[in-house]
This record gives sequence, C-alpha cells and structure tokens, in this order.
Amino acid sequence: MREDYISEENTPFLNSCRKDGLHYKRVIPSFGYCERTEILTGLKPNESGYFTAIGYDPVGSPYRKLPYLKYLSFLELNLIKARRFIGNRLYNYVYKYFRGMCSRLIRKYPNSGFRDYKIPISLLSEFNLTEDRVDHRDSSAFSKPSILKLLEDNNKSYFYDSFTALNMEPNGTDDNRLAMSLERATTTRDNLHLIYISILDTIGHKFGPDSDEMNEALQNIDKKLCNYVTSFNRIVPDATYIFLGDHGMEPVKQRFDAESELMNLVESSKLKLKEDFIYFLDSTMMRVWFKSRKAEENLLNRLTSSEIFLKFGIFVDENLANRYQIPWKDRRYGDLIWQAKLGVLIYPDFFHKGRDPHKGMHGYDVSSLASQGTCIIAGNNVKQSTKHSIPLCGVFGLLKTELNL
Repeated sequence: MREDYISEENTPFLNSCRKDGLHYKRVIPSFGYCERTEILTGLKPNESGYFTAIGYDPVGSPYRKLPYLKYLSFLELNLIKARRFIGNRLYNYVYKYFRGMCSRLIRKYPNSGFRDYKIPISLLSEFNLTEDRVDHRDSSAFSKPSILKLLEDNNKSYFYDSFTALNMEPNGTDDNRLAMSLERATTTRDNLHLIYISILDTIGHKFGPDSDEMNEALQNIDKKLCNYVTSFNRIVPDATYIFLGDHGMEPVKQRFDAESELMNLVESSKLKLKEDFIYFLDSTMMRVWFKSRKAEENLLNRLTSSEIFLKFGIFVDENLANRYQIPWKDRRYGDLIWQAKLGVLIYPDFFHKGRDPHKGMHGYDVSSLASQGTCIIAGNNVKQSTKHSIPLCGVFGLLKTELNL
C-alpha cells in the first residue's frame, strides 16, 4: 500500500480513516526482504541480522538429509552441462518437466523444509530460511524481545494465525484471514490481532502497481476492510486499527537475465557449480558465494568489471552496506552482492520462471517514493494528525504505545 493509492475515489473508507486518524504519509522500510522483523522488533537488518528471506546455511539446511537429493542433483548438473549442446529452447523444455518432477517428489517427503520454489535442486541443501527459520512466537526468534514476547511478559495475549510467515501453514485468502480474526474476537479478548492482506502485493506484481487492475483491487479491499472494522467494532467498540503498508512497488521497466550472464562468465572461467561457487537470485538481487580460491580470483574480478552487470545494477561495497543497513561480512547473504537498478527485474530468478514475468516489484533503493509504504492509525481514541514519515522499524514503537507496553 503506497500513500498515493489512498483516494476518495478508490479507497473512501481508508481515506476517511486518514482524515480522522493519525497518518504517516510515508513508511520507509530498510533495504531487503525482512520487513516483518522490523515491525515486530524495531531492528534494522544490520541490527537483527535478517536481510533476505533465504540465506546460505549448509549446516542447518533442512534439505541436507533429504533422500535421493544427491541423485536429482547429479541429473540436474549434467542437464545444465548439456545446455550448450542442445540449445536453450530444448533445454528449457526438458528442464521444466524435470524440475516439476523434482518438486513433486520433494513435497511427498515429510519435513523437507521450506518450499523449494525455483531454486536449483543441486543448491537446495546449501540454503535455509533466515527470519522465518524460527517461529516468531518463539522467544529465541530474535536477538531482542519482540512485540509478541513483550505481550507475553505482560500477561497480554495476541492472535497470530491470521498473519504470515514462510514457515506457516497456508491460511487461505484475505477473506479467510479477516474471517479468522472476527471469529477469534467472538470468543477471546486479545490485545493484538495481526492480519496479513496480500491482494495488493499480488496484483501489483502481476499487472503492475499503476494498472487498472490495481485500482479495482484497491476498491475491493477498501470495502472489505470497512466491513471488517464495522463487524469488529460490534464486538470490541474501543478497538484501534493500524493499517500498514510495509513497502510500495515500482513498475518493471526492463528485464535482465542475470543467470545467463553469470553462467557465461563461469563457463569461460572453467568453474564448476557447487565445487567452485554457488549463487542465489532474488528478483532484484544476485548473491554469489566463492568456494574455491580459483573462483574468488577469477569470477570476482570478472563480475565486478562486467559491463552488462554494471549497466543494470551495482555491486554492494562496505560503504553501500552501511548506507542500506545491510549486515556486512555476514556470509549468509553472499560473498558478493549485486543489486539491480530501479525498475530492473532479474528474470528468471529462484522464485519465478516461465512466460509471465512480474510487471511490478519491490526490493529496490527505498529512497524512491514508489518503494515506500504508508500507515494509518484509526479508532475512537486516536487524535487526528498527519506526519511526514516514519521508518518501518518505528512501527514497533507505535505498537508498544498502543498496547501500553
């Protein structure tokens, strides 16, 4: 939810909440993909240690003991080697069905770990979840007490089942999660309900953040939120509501096949995947780990001087890491990090492949207004005020205040 999405035309309910309540026009997240940690703890990535959703962890990876993984990895690595001989078109056709078969086998194995997404089979055992590795309700999830832990310490309760995390069981649609909250409220008086609303993120990715489909989605979710608040107020008349857009979204202007460009450099350097290096592709970020001196000496220099990578993005150095609050020298996030420029989409990546690339994306430099979110606090006891901005980690303080912690 961006600030410019709120209007009398598309979101009359949220617009009235904005006029009558406390409105932070801009919510500025930290760079990366661990927004929930910021909300729940008030910590930035270099303080919490959580930066991207998936990180390098060969010792803790839940896939390290998965049966038959080494055989699937062997087949995949040889299929990749055959790419230069069979051509990209046939390779993509064969690999699509091979990957689908692998995913079906993995899902049949209990406790296989996080979803395999589109991560190469041969690399699954190298990675693990970061902020979602431990359930957020666990006291050991973060390096400082979260808002959930503070509630428990003060004998207060919360409802979490309508929230989201990569290690949670699926809990349905936005309608399902809103209904779960209402049903809970009829039986239990909790101090905090956390509810995840996904539709705007989904529509923004698929159709673009400034599309007609986004306008329609805004109108629909505004009506649903209005109905939810009306129903919840019948149960808890003195409730306060925080509507938080934890980030915005940029329109995708250009796609960049970082994987193919990386593999071109790898082949000319005669390096082997897993033996010499591994890599991870987020939608706006490429991370590389060097496993041999040969890779570090050859691939590092070739990547950082590559004209094509410098055209579409920038390599993160210590100064940039400090500016973005990135955990520096934390090997979970790569020996080398390349960040895409605004509006550049890495495609394919380890989450998305196929013929339907995203038209909207977040995870860019958050100084761009379109990448920023917004926040409204509404309720009978909220004084009207408009403020310019708040860092996403500052929402933790708002929660503490509202919950008297």
